[in-house]
Parts: sequence; structure tokens; C-alpha cells
Amino acid sequence: MTGRAAPAVTPLVYVGVVAGAGLLALAATAVPGRTALRARPVTATTAKE
Repeated sequence: MTGRAAPAVTPLVYVGVVAGAGLLALAATAVPGRTALRARPVTATTAKE
């Protein structure tokens, strides 16, 4: 116990967690975005389902 209310985490671990969360957010937005923008807009709007 450190006697403080804040968790005892080294700055390197903190940076690693923040970087990991950033990479997950990037992957969660970039991959679907690239997939959605891959098709031509005219083909996508006139496609018969």
C-alpha cells in the first residue's frame, strides 16, 4: 500500500494502456471506414438487394 488514493502505476504502463486503447479505436474506425469507402458510390446506391 502506498497510502494514496491513486493507483500505483508506472508511467510506462500508463502510456502502454493509452497507446493500446488508441490502436483499438483506430482499428475499430479505420477498417470499417475503408471497407465502406471501397465500393464506388454509384454502384452502391444503385445496387439491387
